[in-house]
This record gives sequence, C-alpha cells and structure tokens, in this order.
Amino acid sequence: MLKEGIFSLETPYKTESDLYKSLLKCYNLICSKNITDREIEFLTIYLKYGYSRETRKLVKEQYGINSNYVGVINHSLKTKGLLVDDERNFNKKSLSSDLLDIKNFVEGSSNDKMLPIIFRYDTNKE
Repeated sequence: MLKEGIFSLETPYKTESDLYKSLLKCYNLICSKNITDREIEFLTIYLKYGYSRETRKLVKEQYGINSNYVGVINHSLKTKGLLVDDERNFNKKSLSSDLLDIKNFVEGSSNDKMLPIIFRYDTNKE
C-alpha cells in the first residue's frame, strides 16, 4: 500500500541485465548524461562482470567489433564521467561512484527493488 501523494511505477524484469539496462536508462534520463544505447550495452556488461581487460575483450567478442571501437566507446564513457581514472594508476579505469551505487543496488538481496528518486529544488538559479 502506497502513501497518499507518492507516485510509483512497477517495471518487471527477467534478467539482471534487463534490470541494469532499465536503471541505466532511468539514470541517463534523470542525470542528462546522453548515454547511447551502445554505451548502455557496454555498461551493462561492465556492471555485471566488472571493468577489466577481460570484460573489454568480452564486449569485443560479443558484439563482433574491433579494439579501436571499444576504445572509442570507453573514451566517450570516460568523457561523460562514467569511467574514471584509478587514483593510484592512471592507466587503469574503474566505474564511477554512481555506477557502483547502481551495481550495489542490483546486487542487493531482494528480487523486488524499490528505487527512491529525490527531486531537490535547486536554489542556485542561473
């Protein structure tokens, strides 16, 4: 039972990948990151398996693309703040804190997920 004045949507999912894709699309919409469908596909794999040389190879094999194209997409993800330089080794990248929060949310113990979204009025008008 929902409280009066609370808006909710129910979105079914069948696989963990479906849930990741839905959350990434929602994140993209709310945070205006301009994430493309191809980038969402890459991020889904990175969230599910972690970001590493092996997952980049998996992406390459799964989509039948070359290493240069993977590099172009990863550069775009870095530019958008979704892949970040490792603090100790700038040759390494990792998922942003927002993406790690999404990963932790999906990997939570319950199959039914509730996503709170807080709309905060910005008093610093431009």
